Amino acid sequence: GGYFPPGSYWSIPIDELLKTPGYATGAAKDAEREQAKKLLADAGFTSGLAFSIIYRTGSPLYYEEPALIMKDQLAKIGVTMKLDPLPGTAFDARVNQRDLEGVVFGEGEPSDDPDVIFGSKYLCISGRNYAGYCNQKIDDLFSQQSQITDREARRKVVWDMQREAMKGLPKLAMGWATLIGARWPYVKNYDMGIGF
Repeated sequence: GGYFPPGSYWSIPIDELLKTPGYATGAAKDAEREQAKKLLADAGFTSGLAFSIIYRTGSPLYYEEPALIMKDQLAKIGVTMKLDPLPGTAFDARVNQRDLEGVVFGEGEPSDDPDVIFGSKYLCISGRNYAGYCNQKIDDLFSQQSQITDREARRKVVWDMQREAMKGLPKLAMGWATLIGARWPYVKNYDMGIGF
């Protein structure tokens, strides 16, 4: 799915996504890992790279498991990740102060609309842009797609916005889940979708 849940109207088609760095499978994944090692070495990290990542404790492995998976996968390309588990209030304080090198956490969204997903966390001024990442082209595409009324034309701009984000946005969606959902019995044919 990329930045939208798999199967969402807005998600990049799976055949394209599998060609995007980080999304390969099977033998292509092995080649991708070798390329990542080469890129690290070319960037001057011949002995690898190390950083720490924070995650919230207290949940039944809800945040720890993704952190362990990420640590394991990054180790395969020479990146050492130190895990820094924190209780809720200490975790929240570090995230809100942007006092971190990396973070694992879950997010909930009321809708998979691009205005909601990108507007809340992927723009230069988004309140939940914890990495502080800023790419004016993403902001420009966001503004453009928000003004398009034709759904198919808007989707093409949303895909371009995601492609641009995948080039440099330091964020990875590791999974999607529907945790809670409710609706009135008179609401018909509503698909809550995965991730919401």
